[in-house]
Amino acid sequence: MNLEEYFRRIGFHGSYDKLDLTTLKLIHKQHVMSVPFENLSIHCGEKIIMDLEAIFNKIARNGRGGWCLENNFLFGWVLRQMGYDSTMLELQSFQQLASMTLVPLESHLINKVVIDGKAYITDVSFGVSFQVWEPLELVSGKDQPQAAGVFRLIDKGDMWVLEKTSRKSKVLNPDFAQSSLVNREENMKQIYCFTAGKMNLEEYFRRIGFHGSYDKLDLTTLKLIHKQHVMSVPFENLSIHCGEKIIMDLEAIFSKIVRNGRGGWCLENNFLFGWVLRQMGYDSTMLGSRVFNSGINDFSTHLINKVVIDGKAYITDVSFGTSFQVWEPLELVSGKDQPQAAGVFRLIDKGDMWVLEKTSRKSKVLNPDFAQSSLVNREGTKQIYCFTLVPRKMNLEEYFRRIGFHGSYDKLDLTTLMLIHKQHVMSVPFENLSIHCGEKIIMDLEAIFNKIVRNGRGGWCLENNFLFGWVLRQMGYDTTTLSSRVFNMWEPLELVSGKDQPQAAGVFRLIDKGDMWVLEKTSRKSKVLNPDFAQSSLVNRREMKPVYCFTLVPREADHFFDKSHTLQTDPTSLFTNKSICSLQTPTGFRALIGWTYCEVTYKSEEDVDVLDMRDVTDDEIEQILREQFNLKLQNKLKPVSNKSWYTL
Repeated sequence: MNLEEYFRRIGFHGSYDKLDLTTLKLIHKQHVMSVPFENLSIHCGEKIIMDLEAIFNKIARNGRGGWCLENNFLFGWVLRQMGYDSTMLELQSFQQLASMTLVPLESHLINKVVIDGKAYITDVSFGVSFQVWEPLELVSGKDQPQAAGVFRLIDKGDMWVLEKTSRKSKVLNPDFAQSSLVNREENMKQIYCFTAGKMNLEEYFRRIGFHGSYDKLDLTTLKLIHKQHVMSVPFENLSIHCGEKIIMDLEAIFSKIVRNGRGGWCLENNFLFGWVLRQMGYDSTMLGSRVFNSGINDFSTHLINKVVIDGKAYITDVSFGTSFQVWEPLELVSGKDQPQAAGVFRLIDKGDMWVLEKTSRKSKVLNPDFAQSSLVNREGTKQIYCFTLVPRKMNLEEYFRRIGFHGSYDKLDLTTLMLIHKQHVMSVPFENLSIHCGEKIIMDLEAIFNKIVRNGRGGWCLENNFLFGWVLRQMGYDTTTLSSRVFNMWEPLELVSGKDQPQAAGVFRLIDKGDMWVLEKTSRKSKVLNPDFAQSSLVNRREMKPVYCFTLVPREADHFFDKSHTLQTDPTSLFTNKSICSLQTPTGFRALIGWTYCEVTYKSEEDVDVLDMRDVTDDEIEQILREQFNLKLQNKLKPVSNKSWYTL
């Protein structure tokens, strides 16, 4: 399959170098104008199968049309091949809702595409007057006129609804004046509903071909799920060799393996399988392991899951591949032979770690050309990997070590909150360096925990406060995540309007504006030591300044997903125009903005902030990050300091 054949089929002869909305609209419209919506295969004695190559051959090579599932399945593949950020969504039509007592969200298929942080719905195959000619922006309640009428997406909370306002129908042939085919719902008609694409067990079970019950969380069920996974989902690293980036983001892995029918390597498969086990209700814990002969000495080259059933522990591993793949969970007992199809597996307790080994049978190579191949295993008993029983779950103890907090948190009072808050801002840099190191920032809590806590990095506002909200809830505080529109405070602020709340950096104040709250700050004068920076745009010269505004509407993490993407990719975003790293100190803060390094000392007794600023070279940056911010980056930082508003 290739894009060139598809483009010839739909008559598209343009360029798709720019993955923008204009190109998407062109491709979408060309498809609906060229490929019929049709179900004629059913009435020709042909079987319709949801196989991508079969659909490509039917539509692209044989010039046929298809129904919704075929067309949108193919179109989703096209979008991903082009490079769009596209996700398949399942839905159901309201006609089916009315005629059936139980309809899963799988009677229709559409695609969600994200461009520059905005989400759009594409649907190239509903047919007749309910066919959209162009993508619809995923915004609730917005009228989106198209040739067939006015379409509207409505957010109902647990699902979205597509509705259409039609014009009157004028029937030319009087014989069809009363035909049931004529749409007479002039005002508004609901077409279908869909979810925003949340991960769910039903989709996963369909992917692995599991049709049983999981009411009993016993060993039998675990064995079935485990075996179905290894029989259905390939162990593969082909993304690396297709120019695709593998990211440890659960939703991305779910989309890749479950929705797009791909396989994955150990980290992807077992990360997903761990989520499945927890969703089912098993007592499951992720463990890190080390593959022998990998050349890496920490327990991060492989991932497995430990499951406890009726007091007995088992190791599950659905992704090692080839003859070293276990088909069923292994009981966590030292020295016990556990025969499986591939050979006899054995777990050995070495005290500080466990080792998985396997005794294999002899290999009989049928093709003489491969008799001496290095791919043939000739070892009778071979150690595969080792692991510890230390959970890889996020935990408060690791977080507290990261921020240097050694106190007690038995009392969930303001004093404890002030301590934790201050330790965080003194220990974790505010930084957006990932953007300028070629790394993607994802709003996934475990990824953020690993980055900030385990890898000693900082993060920007969305990452730090997302993590801090989790910490507060784990501690037991009554906390709610809010969104704000755009610095660091050393202590929490009381939510009282108009009250001056002095802190080291100045006087902060929250103002209730009715529909929103505003945080403002009264600063001291700035004293710049280096005359070369006397007129620098980084120096704040406003005595009183609004910092940000917010509402008291609680938000879930997914509220921030699109904005996080936009801030990382929009060429007008502050974060793409300036590389920023700052860290609070006992007397002020230090910051690296592009190539400008600054140390700020608060002198409240003199009503002045002293700024010691200097430019640094590329060769100095790595040392400054290490010595002044305690940061060691994995990838090369490319500093940026374009003209964009930002003050210290």
